[in-house]
Amino acid sequence: MNLRKRTRQPPAPPPVKDDTSYDLPRLPDDIILTNILSLLDIRLLARFALLAKPFRDCPKLGQRLDFGQPVFEQLVREGLYVSTVGRIIEEHKGPKIRSLKLRFDPDNNEEHWAMVADWIIKVAQKGIEELDFDFYQAFLLSDDIFKIETLQILRLSYCDFVLPDLETKFAVTGLPCLRILSFKKMSLQDLTVIEALLESCLQLETLELLYCCFPTYFRIAAGHLKRFKECKLVTCMEIMEVTIEAPSLTTLHYFGPMVIFRYKDFDKLTDCILNFKPQRFGFFHYESWSIFVIK
Repeated sequence: MNLRKRTRQPPAPPPVKDDTSYDLPRLPDDIILTNILSLLDIRLLARFALLAKPFRDCPKLGQRLDFGQPVFEQLVREGLYVSTVGRIIEEHKGPKIRSLKLRFDPDNNEEHWAMVADWIIKVAQKGIEELDFDFYQAFLLSDDIFKIETLQILRLSYCDFVLPDLETKFAVTGLPCLRILSFKKMSLQDLTVIEALLESCLQLETLELLYCCFPTYFRIAAGHLKRFKECKLVTCMEIMEVTIEAPSLTTLHYFGPMVIFRYKDFDKLTDCILNFKPQRFGFFHYESWSIFVIK
């Protein structure tokens, strides 16, 4: 019987001592909470609160308050959404709130209007940068939302605004940092708000108007906006003619009924989609052109 000869492996060399190695210092819990964990999603913060006593206040320090996620729909159905959001904002202990996203049915409740107005004031005091309000029906907002100095992104759905009387000109006194403006399912027959925003928000880069109702003739006067790059109009009813003055515009997307486009200084335009859907015999017939404009 042949047996294979076993070879002995040489012993491993002793580990080399690295004199340059060092142990990382342990960060204080308050630094971890304020500067690291507070940037996480509000749902994750709620889980961290259950892990250990030092993390119990995680949800009260969150900087990204996204209450528009599907997980919060159960609270909407149970009628606990407004009270839950209100409690979290009221008990917030952190120095900063970066974003606030809401998605619920206000049910034409004036008490809800007042609560949202109070939330706007509170998050504005903590340097809010993004507001995203997706309501299921018309919601009345005060003009306090246009006075926020730190706001960079504003997305509103189904909102109406408290406007001054006809003798007082509506003016935007804040929003110097606003970069993205999106209105969805809103009545903009009175163009006062849009005109004031375009006139005052000098850092504006993107304008989205989705499923809104407009007057017959709509004009975007953005010749003075040096950073205005993108404009998107989707299914904007009642419009027959659109005039755009935006020399810096690079992207224009339009989806909706056939209209006349008048433009001025489109030298930088590189991405243009005009998707018209004229109604024929009760059905929508889609036709697309790369560009269809009149000087």
